[in-house]
Parts: sequence; C-alpha cells; structure tokens
Amino acid sequence: MSTRLPAWTAKLAVRIFAAIAVLHLVFLGGAFLGLDRYLEQLFDRTAAAEAETLGRVVTSALRQQMVREHETSVDAILAELAKPDSGTRIRVINRRGRVTHATDRRLVGAVLEPAGEAACAECHAAPAASRGRTRLASGADRVPVFQHVETLENEAACQRCHGSEERLNGIVLVERAAGPFQSALWTIRQRLAGTAALTMAALLGATLLLGRAFVTRPIGRLLTGVHQFGRGNLDYRIAVRGRGEIADLTTAINGMAGDLDRSLDEVRTKTAELTVVYTILERVTRSIQLTDLQLVILQTFLEVLDTDLALLVSRVPGEDALELLWLKRGLARVQTARVEAGRQALPIDVRRDCIDAWRRGDLAEPFIAPDARAAALPITGSRASALLVVERRRPFLPAEANVTLLKVIAQHAAAAYDNACLYTLAVTDPLTRLFTVRLFHEQLDELAAAWSGSGRGFALLMLDLDHFKAVNDTHGHPAGDEVLKAASGAIREAIRLTDGAYRYGGEEFSVLLPGADAAQARSTAERVRAAIERSEARLPDGTTLRVTASIGIAVCPDDGTIARDLVSAADQALYGAKRLGRNRVCQV
Repeated sequence: MSTRLPAWTAKLAVRIFAAIAVLHLVFLGGAFLGLDRYLEQLFDRTAAAEAETLGRVVTSALRQQMVREHETSVDAILAELAKPDSGTRIRVINRRGRVTHATDRRLVGAVLEPAGEAACAECHAAPAASRGRTRLASGADRVPVFQHVETLENEAACQRCHGSEERLNGIVLVERAAGPFQSALWTIRQRLAGTAALTMAALLGATLLLGRAFVTRPIGRLLTGVHQFGRGNLDYRIAVRGRGEIADLTTAINGMAGDLDRSLDEVRTKTAELTVVYTILERVTRSIQLTDLQLVILQTFLEVLDTDLALLVSRVPGEDALELLWLKRGLARVQTARVEAGRQALPIDVRRDCIDAWRRGDLAEPFIAPDARAAALPITGSRASALLVVERRRPFLPAEANVTLLKVIAQHAAAAYDNACLYTLAVTDPLTRLFTVRLFHEQLDELAAAWSGSGRGFALLMLDLDHFKAVNDTHGHPAGDEVLKAASGAIREAIRLTDGAYRYGGEEFSVLLPGADAAQARSTAERVRAAIERSEARLPDGTTLRVTASIGIAVCPDDGTIARDLVSAADQALYGAKRLGRNRVCQV
C-alpha cells in the first residue's frame, strides 16, 4: 500500500493536529504565563525583603549607636552599603526632615520637603498606611526602585538624647534599584519563551508523528481496505498493527470481509451451478429427434463443462449390443461404433468400469471419479436408457460437476430422451430403423427453406438395392427383410450423426446431407455404397447374402433449390447408375 495518505485521512490529520496545537498552546501558554507571574512576584518579594532587611540593619545600627554612643557604626555600615555596583541608597531622616546619615555623604544635612521629594510625597499623603512598608516606586532620576520605609520609634533608650515627648525620632529610607532584578527577570522571560517555543514545537512534532502512527495511518489503512472491499476485492486484507481499538476494528473488518468473500463464493458457486444446469437443459430440451438430441448432449457437455471427451452409450433395441457415440475436443465429427455383448475391447480409451457397471445395472446414480477428472451420468427414463461419460485432464470444479447437479441434469435429460424416443418411434420404420418417407419430405422442405434464408446448401442421395427382387423370389420375403436390415445398418454407420437416413419405399432409401457440397456428397455416397457392399445378411439356415446398391446424387443449389426438383434430379442420377451397370454412384 502507498505511504501517501488519502485526502480524507489528510484532512482528518490536519483537524486533529490543529485541535491538539490549540490545546497545547492554551495549556502550555497558561503554564508559562503562570510561571512568569510567579517569578515576577518572587523577584519583587526578594527585592522587597532585601530592602526591608537593609532598613532593619540600619535601624539596628542606630540603636547600637545610641546605646554605645558611637558615631561611626552607622556611617561604617552605610559606607559598606554604598558600593558603586550595589544600586542601593539609604538615608536616615530625623523627624524635622533633616538627613542625618546617608550612603551619599553629600546628602547629609539636607532637609527634605515632603511636597517636593518624590520619596516622601506618597507616605505623607497617607502616613498611617505607608509606614513600615515596601513598594516599587520611581527614584529621583525616574529609575524604578524598591523603596522601604522603616520608622524609628522613640524608645526608652533613645529618650536621654531625644526626650520623651515625641513618639517618633525619624525614619530610615532605603531605595534599592529594581533594574538588576528586572534585567534578570527579562532574561528569564526570554529563556522561558524560547523553552516554551521549543517545547511547543517538540510537542506538536511528537503529536504529529504519534497521530500519524496511531491514528491517521491506521485509519488510512482502514479506509483503503474499505475502498478495496467496495470495489469487490474481498481477498484484500488490512494489515493489523499493534493493539487497541483500531486494531480490534481492523480485525473485525477483515473478518467481515472474509465472511462476505465466503458468502460470495457460495453465491458464485450456486450461480455457476445454475448456469451450467440452465445451459445444458436449455440445449437438451431444444430437440425432439433422438439423433439431434444425442449430438446436442455430446456438444453441450463438451463445451459447457470444457471436457476433452464426451461419450454417449445406449443399448441397441432388441439386441444385446451397445451403440457408442463420442466427440473429442478438436474433432468436428461425431464418432460412432457398435459393440457386441461378447466383445471386450472398446474402440475408444474411456473408463470401462463405469460402462460395465451401468450395463450390469449397478450404476443408477451419477458418479464422479475420486480424482474429479471423470464423471458418469446415467440417463434412465421410462422408454430409454443411456449413459453419458465425460472426461478431462484437469479436475472438475464443484460448480461444474457434483452429484446433486448431475441428478437434476439426468432427470431432465431422461425426460427429453423419452420424448425423443417416442417421436423417433413415430417417425421410424420398424424394420430398418430408418426414418420414414414422411419425415424425409418434411426435413427436405426445411432444408430447402433454410437455403432460401441463409444460403446453406445440402445434398440428397437416392439409393436402390440392386437385384433385390431376385432375393425375395429366391430366398423369400423374410430373407429380403434381413437384407434390408443389413443394408440400413450399413447406411447408418457410413453417414454422420447429423445426416438423416430414410426408407423411401420397398428397397429404396434416401439420405439427406446438411451442409454438404458435391464433393462431400460423392465421398459420402461412395462410403455408403462400399458399406452396403461389405454388409452381410445371415439367414436362419446359415446362408449369407450380400447385395449392392446404386446411388444417385442431387446437390442444392447446383441441381435445384426446390424439393421436388432435387428428388427428380437424384432419381435421374439413380437410373443413370442402373443403366451404367449398377453398384455405382452417379450425378446428373
């Protein structure tokens, strides 16, 4: 499967990625904003605490100075705090506003006016709320500073110098520059922003990779599989990877596809079976003549079941003999043979065990060979009995040949066989087993009409046994009947299954050759003449009689296109053969 995601899953991936990106942005942004606020407050508290500590240190130094009466303790502390890089300014102011101590010695002695000094204005505006507090304010040069005010209470230790009438002796004003803290905070904020951006990019990248690996790709595989199933490719299977709901869903969809495939296979099998049955039955029930039906059965099974050989075996009425008709792939002409009861060898290589079992009455049901390369189908009706044997090199599929299927075909074929036998009995001469003259004229008219519509020609043979009256006069009419039966048998064996042989009257016969031209008609006529000449009629006393025949040929359209014209032309050719010495073939 291609690694490129379908459009549907690509859109899904974009929506999922956008939603997760927004969530990441909100939660991660909130977290970093909270951290920034916390650091800002922490820095403010730290700076304020340092300013407050410095105020208390100075206040404590003032107390020690009062107790010890030592003037240098506060100045020493302030000198230490007044380092250039400390950013700290401290002033001790008495209650009259005079600066008594300062980190900047130039300010000592200066008197501060509350209204004019920025550091004093806010406290004096609300003194009760301002004493002892630390705030962020603007210094004299408008630079942000942390400002702390520490009041100097008039304690008992101080009253020997200040007296007891005042509550406050002054204040300690500490101003610590906020720039270093704000610079450090800005640096931290920049690093936090960079960390946030990298974290956001890493999270989104991980989300994208994990989303593709665990969401969009599995869904894409599912969608591809569904599309394959929708196009009918139920053999396709979606790859199941990992565990979880999508893997379970994939397994379920694969199982559903397998079930559908099996169901469709069953439907296809049933459809194929019905197609085979319908095709065979439609062809088998199309013909009412036995010879046509036999040819249809052989051709249909050869084509529909794609067999290499189709053999039809039937019993010869009134005789202990078998009639074999077979058709092989690649051969256009049906082969025929007669096998006597005592004859062991067959003229064709076929499953002899099926034929012997059917002949003994042991094969009443359809039979399929264990290797599925051969099948036998008994066709048993009320008036007819036959056996169909089909063989091929590759095994039959279940849809092509199974017992149930063959039973259905056998039942309908037996019904068609019975109907054909009844019709054949009605149009067959009982002595010669050839068709009657009435059927001859009907089929001759049909062939003439077919030529008018399609231009397909045909040929007509008229036969007369030579010196047949002498046979009756010398040996009697029963001997003549035996001669007629031997001659008719020779005619049947010499012509094709698609040809028609008829008893025209007395010792005269006719043969219709559909699709034959003059050359083919002469070849068939010579074959018939030779077969009659070779035939023998055995009388009850052991006498053997042989006869010859004269044959006349008429071809449509060479000798005419109307039935009576063709019969007249064939009769004239027959009389010409008689005049030329008999036992020959002539054409006008």
